[in-house]
Order: sequence, then structure tokens, then C-alpha cells
Amino acid sequence: MGTGGRGRGTNDQMTKDNPPASILLSPTTTSPTASPPSLPADAQRLRLLAAADLPLAELTFWLNEEPLATLTAAPYEFWWPLTLGQFTLTVTGRTPTGELVQGAAVQFTVREQE
Repeated sequence: MGTGGRGRGTNDQMTKDNPPASILLSPTTTSPTASPPSLPADAQRLRLLAAADLPLAELTFWLNEEPLATLTAAPYEFWWPLTLGQFTLTVTGRTPTGELVQGAAVQFTVREQE
């Protein structure tokens, strides 16, 4: 499980002195990320799940620094179609007052199952 920190302004201004605000629950670095050949490609998906310890107006999943999905209500869950490769997943959230929060990055690799 990753932890996060509250930010002030932009992602570059995150501070480590504040308690966790958004947490990426799934995947973890130990999540199975193999693409089983017996399943059709459209059935191969990875559950992305995040939580926050404060109210959020929106939460965005970022994959390799590109926005993947923005959700406006909990549960913050998104099913991502598996693609082979190496990935970095992060979450950012915006509170109702406009404060930006960011969770720690999780790196994972999707490979073909042997």
C-alpha cells in the first residue's frame, strides 16, 4: 500500500510533513500483473482502488504521468485494461476547497504469463 502527502498548489510542492491524504490501495507492488493467455484480451483488467482520509471533490488516477480516470465520488475504483509494459501509477485528489493531495507512486510491470 502506498502512502500520500498533502500538497499545497502543484505536484512539485508536496510536503512530507503533513499526514497521508490519499492512498493507492490497489495495485500494490506485489499485485499479480501477469496477462494470462487463456483469457480474452478484453477480459484482462486490473482493479485500481484508492481511498482518502479527507473529503475530495475529485480523485484522478495517473498512469505514466498521463491522466487515466477522474472520479467524483467514493469508492474510487477503476478497471484498467491490461497492457504489457512497465508502469507508474499515482493518484491525485482535489478537496472541495481546492487543496491538491497526492499519493505515493506504485510501480508495476505487466508481463505475459508463462
